[in-house]
Amino acid sequence: TLPFEYEVVGCNGSIDLCDRNYDDLAYATTHNAMSSAADGWLGPNQEWDVPTQLDAGVRALMLDTYRAGDLNGLGNPEVPGVDPDTGYLCHAVCALGSQALAEGLGEIANFLDANPGAVVTLIIETYLSTELTNVAFEESGLVEHAYVHPAGTPWPTLGQLVDADTRLIVMQDRAVDPAYPYLLNVWAQAFETDFSNSAPTDFSCAPNRGSTANDLFIVNHFLTQVFGSPELAAQVNVNPFLINRMNECRAFHDTQPNFVAVDFVDIGDTLAAVDALNQES
Repeated sequence: TLPFEYEVVGCNGSIDLCDRNYDDLAYATTHNAMSSAADGWLGPNQEWDVPTQLDAGVRALMLDTYRAGDLNGLGNPEVPGVDPDTGYLCHAVCALGSQALAEGLGEIANFLDANPGAVVTLIIETYLSTELTNVAFEESGLVEHAYVHPAGTPWPTLGQLVDADTRLIVMQDRAVDPAYPYLLNVWAQAFETDFSNSAPTDFSCAPNRGSTANDLFIVNHFLTQVFGSPELAAQVNVNPFLINRMNECRAFHDTQPNFVAVDFVDIGDTLAAVDALNQES
């Protein structure tokens, strides 16, 4: 017996993934992750809240961020009665559901602290200044976990990210501010498929935003008819349809689908499909 206690945590749940480069792997990704039925959001995209998603094996979260004092389509503050410079998680209109950004990020920080082998990615559509975004990241304690990716360099392995405790990759759709280098620009790092699909026959592997020369590949695999719905998710989140589309897009671009983005990740086979992609690649 060893004279000390130890815990083998692996990387995202597997020792086998520790030697794999970050951009070689697939990650179960929740579209509008913060918009959940569990948290009472109207027109939600997920059943589970973010902590439950992470506990289940989701490793990338698509989030939308807003400034409380900005005006919505009715000319009212997005979140009235609070400091207008507060960042919030919302989708389209904060009246449909909202959570203070620092609080939501704090849930992610708690997960990382409790799971030292987990590597998590945030993909943020932001209507918030980089300065105010950083305020919320600082308040949540996440900055200390954030990875800064030097331009033009290879992505590290998951094991290297775990060893350095830089287990959070943050990408947003704003230009990089040198004062906050951990806030990467998503379209300098990734490219995606189209996200405006209302039926399974609409899906394509053709690129939308971002250059196909970028290292990371986002496959948007959700249907929207005004809102997403469990019924729509049940049409596309199941194998063999899901894994076949990922394999089709992998062959089309000769690169791994890194972010398999779905609504209602609790429905169907997303987590199993991601495991299969990682075993096959």
